[in-house]
Amino acid sequence: MISTDRFSEIAPGSPRWRASQWLCMLLFALTAGCREQPQVRSYSTPKEAAVLEQNHLEGGAASAASGEPTDRMLAAIVPHGEQAWFFKITGSIDSIAAIAESFHDFLKTVRFDDANNPVWEKPEAWTSKPASEFRFATLLLPSPSGELELAISSLGYGADGHDNFMLANVNRWRRQMALPPLSLLALPENTEEIDLNGVKAYVVDMNGRFEAGGMQAPFAGGATGGAGLPDGHPPIAAGQGSIPPAAGPPAAATTKLECEAPEGWLEQAASGFRKAAFLIADGDDKAEVTIIDLAAAAGDLLPNVNRWRSQVSLPEIDAAQLDKDTQPIEGKNWKGSYYVLAGPDDAESRQTILGVITIVGDRSWFIKLTGPAELAEKERENFEAFARSVRF
Repeated sequence: MISTDRFSEIAPGSPRWRASQWLCMLLFALTAGCREQPQVRSYSTPKEAAVLEQNHLEGGAASAASGEPTDRMLAAIVPHGEQAWFFKITGSIDSIAAIAESFHDFLKTVRFDDANNPVWEKPEAWTSKPASEFRFATLLLPSPSGELELAISSLGYGADGHDNFMLANVNRWRRQMALPPLSLLALPENTEEIDLNGVKAYVVDMNGRFEAGGMQAPFAGGATGGAGLPDGHPPIAAGQGSIPPAAGPPAAATTKLECEAPEGWLEQAASGFRKAAFLIADGDDKAEVTIIDLAAAAGDLLPNVNRWRSQVSLPEIDAAQLDKDTQPIEGKNWKGSYYVLAGPDDAESRQTILGVITIVGDRSWFIKLTGPAELAEKERENFEAFARSVRF
């Protein structure tokens, strides 16, 4: 039992009294500290220079905030026999600019041997890596920012047709570069066809922000799904599974094209999507006339006309205005829709598109003149006569 007499004997102000007061205060503080108290967190904000030092990425690394293109991809698709061959290189914009000319020169040396495999001539400074499971070959290119890899691979040529095969692969690469997909109609304008010693190659050149997460393969319907393909695996065509078709693509239906070009139009080589092409020159002004065919599904009028309008700096229109702008036109054995799209008067470089859209069988056909507004107006009657002369 504790006696309280000793405490009563402590005189106020004495050393023992002061010690007891300090003891009480200490016990109170300890007791209060055991209660749950609101927490106040403090953060130290790094200075701007420190943030830049920790987060600035050199070369092709993308800035999510700015969205500025930082990377460039050069690639070629070369259909040959039952295979399509892929030549692709990606790097920072500056590093690809340093080797772009060499890449194009290299492509021009590509040939196919008796086994239908590609052979080429490479610059002395380029080196090779051994073939791997998903690459026929890998070439290493020196650049100011380090070595770049040129991946060479192949895949069974898509049984769903040339157009869809090309679109699926180009759009897959665009996803890797954080770019929106193309429509079928826009595909010819975003690919360049070149001749590789008698074999057609389709080259794409795009700036964007390379994202490794965009490397999923497209499946039926254009959707993406499943795990991403291993590094270096080529794109696959929509509608294909993981197994390439055993046989090559079915023979494409051919449509014979006849037309009568006006005097003065210079015929250009037909290539790929372009079944016919002509150049119109008037001094320094030049206009181009093309005839392109795509799948019938690509022939919807409104999206195509609005795309053409955007190319000459005109705003989009709705279906009601489309009806007003549509002029019927007839060719030798077809009927179609004709549009005259002249750019704004105040445009810095005023352009005009004269365009015809028609569907014949399972193909959409686009007859189009693009050029300076004055030259297009001067050639308008010639173009209309040319369009009417076309026979499919």
